[in-house]
Amino acid sequence: MNKGPNGDLYLTIQVVDHGHYQRKSDDLYCKIDVDLYTALLGGQTIVGTPRNPVKMTISKETDSGKRLIMKGMGMP
Repeated sequence: MNKGPNGDLYLTIQVVDHGHYQRKSDDLYCKIDVDLYTALLGGQTIVGTPRNPVKMTISKETDSGKRLIMKGMGMP
């Protein structure tokens, strides 16, 4: 048994990438697929968030690659 003073324990924390979300600061990014009908005519789609699925409105004539924002749904 060591009779000297206790030493320090150093830990290095690394956040592992998530398979669906990409994190940039406190913002989360993900790609979702929207069917052509909804992209052209508008409608709603379900988006999975870390907390729960959320219904999101897609505007008519939404271009492929358009970035939509869901306020307050990123990291705390």
